[in-house]
Amino acid sequence: MIPPRLAAVATLLWLAASCSATLLPGLGALGAQGRRGMEVVAEWRTVDFVYPSRVVRESAILTGEFVPKNVVVLDVDAYGEGKHQRIFVTTPRLKPGVPATLSELSIEESIVSPKLRPFPSWAWNEQGDCDNLISVFRTSVDQCGRLWVLDSGTVNVFAGADRVCPPKLVVFDLRGRDGAEVVARYTFPKEQREPTTLTITVAVDVRGPDSCRDAFAYVADVTEPAILVYDMRRNRSWRVLSNLLYPYPLHGSFKINGAEFDLMDGVFGMAVGPVMPDGDRRLFFHSLASVRESWVSTRVLRNQSNFADEPIPAVSRLFHVSEPRRTSQAGAEGVDANGVLFFGLLSENALACWNTRLPYVSPNLHIVAKDDKTMQFASGLKVIGRHVWMLSSRFQNVMVGRERPDEVNYRVLVAPIADLVAGTSCAVPGGPLDNLVEVDTGGPLFRPPSAAYGGLSPSGFGSSSSMYFGSTQPSYGPSGLHDALHSHHGYGFSQYTPHPRPGANTQQPSSYHQQHHGSGSGPSASGPSGSGFSGTGPGDSIVFRDPVDRF
Repeated sequence: MIPPRLAAVATLLWLAASCSATLLPGLGALGAQGRRGMEVVAEWRTVDFVYPSRVVRESAILTGEFVPKNVVVLDVDAYGEGKHQRIFVTTPRLKPGVPATLSELSIEESIVSPKLRPFPSWAWNEQGDCDNLISVFRTSVDQCGRLWVLDSGTVNVFAGADRVCPPKLVVFDLRGRDGAEVVARYTFPKEQREPTTLTITVAVDVRGPDSCRDAFAYVADVTEPAILVYDMRRNRSWRVLSNLLYPYPLHGSFKINGAEFDLMDGVFGMAVGPVMPDGDRRLFFHSLASVRESWVSTRVLRNQSNFADEPIPAVSRLFHVSEPRRTSQAGAEGVDANGVLFFGLLSENALACWNTRLPYVSPNLHIVAKDDKTMQFASGLKVIGRHVWMLSSRFQNVMVGRERPDEVNYRVLVAPIADLVAGTSCAVPGGPLDNLVEVDTGGPLFRPPSAAYGGLSPSGFGSSSSMYFGSTQPSYGPSGLHDALHSHHGYGFSQYTPHPRPGANTQQPSSYHQQHHGSGSGPSASGPSGSGFSGTGPGDSIVFRDPVDRF
């Protein structure tokens, strides 16, 4: 028996890939906290801008440079906290009369129709100069405090789509003296784009604030389905092709709040998952015209030689797609530090989540917020710290030409992740966002919300991912903990006795499995007496004491 004062207890639950109908009753329904919805922090019927003067604004309206009803707010991003927080929104030039495509807003005075201040200036948003910002769909703020702006270079997409400039990336340092210093600029070469290329989404891959130059950006080409990979250090890019980037013909018809339209858009939503134990990450992505989720190791994408010539069959097989399906097409998506993916369900006016360490099956897909009025068409979605940010745009009305300037059309919504995922399998116990405390020699105490798992027997669970515990941020991977703690067929709770000597535990997962886990399955599996793991029943637990012990 391990003395209580020495024990830091962790109960680890992973859902088996073959879920039975008896597992986790109620999954897929609205989460307990989801009924509270998301808080609206800004909303507009139509959009206005901060002009130098009333005369300049009126002149812009008279000349057609500013047509308020043609301005569509599409994406949101944020940087900083509290009163120093900066909020950015995009207004791509989908139609004529959009005077600025990227802006900053202030909600200190009112959340109702806050005016947009062009970022970084009015001059930067002027058309006619390809060095300026022409038409921005989405942005991304990285952990180095940089705003990555993806400029499509294409305007008037609802009237023939005019390519006035090549697509480019512009990276602004938000931490500098003026908060808008350009630290990188890259134009995608002609050979990497097609005549109708439309770049709409950017996901940034930085491995920490000490590796800011060693960054990659993944860019979605929605109309000529591809991912453009940009290597910041080498200042070069390449085009990635996969069948999974294309639209799915059976899901190109949309019906959202009474508006029906067809839109055969390819790769649309993208999000980079947390770092896994092997140092790699996964890029999650999906086409707008689809009900499946796909993913690929970023190690595959970052290797330019994989995509130098014609598609390589062996490389193509490294792209994965879910067999099960969502109940709806999804728009933008984002992933938190725990590996939980958030995405909007378009036909359901809802926000959903999936714990990416679990199989992509219906019981693991949860609607965590839903509002038929405020959450129509999540065209923008970001996970920023402990919060999910959403931009709902009622874009279905734009598609069918039924905009309602007498109603609120655009909203920025925010909700704490903990509130959204409470009571679901997306509530990751012991993740980097919460639940970790220091005990004794520094080991973490992992306290899972048992209610989230329905009090099920451990025999119903298996493993699909791994985690390590220690002084650094937890990461996830496709294996590892399965080898360390689980039998081939089931789940076993175990206890790990701290080493009698000081220092880190240096055994590898395979050694743990062979020496301490035994060969049984489910709750009956156990290791040799005194071997370090003892017992595997529902009442047992896993004990970690060394802050650098990890699997």
